[in-house]
Amino acid sequence: MSLLLKSELRLRIGARHCAAEVWRAGMSARCAARAYTQDENPNLVEAALASLETRGVALPSRAVVSVEDELLYFAALPATMPAKAAVAAARGHFNAALGEHELLVGVTLASSGQRWLASALPAELLDTWRLALSERDIALEAVQPAVLQDLRALGEKAKFDNGLVVMLRAEGQSVLTIEPSGVTDLNWERRDLADLPALAARVQAQLALLPSAQDTHSATRPDVLLAPLTEAQAAALRPMAETHGWRLSAPVLVSTE
Repeated sequence: MSLLLKSELRLRIGARHCAAEVWRAGMSARCAARAYTQDENPNLVEAALASLETRGVALPSRAVVSVEDELLYFAALPATMPAKAAVAAARGHFNAALGEHELLVGVTLASSGQRWLASALPAELLDTWRLALSERDIALEAVQPAVLQDLRALGEKAKFDNGLVVMLRAEGQSVLTIEPSGVTDLNWERRDLADLPALAARVQAQLALLPSAQDTHSATRPDVLLAPLTEAQAAALRPMAETHGWRLSAPVLVSTE
């Protein structure tokens, strides 16, 4: 049973798509309506909300947003400082790498407890989304990286002694390094996912860098979990996964309706 105290609008925003879901409050939360817009729309959030309104869907007064990897900047910092100091360190890191930009910066402690996983969202993107929501009297209550949401959704599938979780997106992949203690690193790479041999070679190269791969006495083979974004990606990846003995999860975006 899942309790939701207030109805909410859930937006998942990527570089080429936006999925919007209306969840109704109650003892057992349920998705009452959903809309999906793709990259032919210049303002994906506006288009998704308009699609719901056209169908007569009443929009909740609060929204939460999950942002996919293409729209974020990432960094992994040592967990030797408290959260407030980690945010300041992350902001300094992003400013040094990107120049002075207005960024929304957040940190999450990795499950290993060894790293702060930091993310930064350009403020102008957030302003665009907030405007589309405020015009409908919807308050934006939370913004989170989709990669962390997806990792939680994978649950036990992403818990193994050592290896990689490779999350495929529209324009590349995020690779999470898994050690016995949990997640220890996160890296985003922009990549042409149609080039499957190059993708397989890249995963194998990253496997070779794992501590377990460097240990000649280790009898444990690093595990790989491929997490596709769409059903089309899952179908394309299945032969590669079978060839290399890698696991394949269910796609994140199961349906566009």
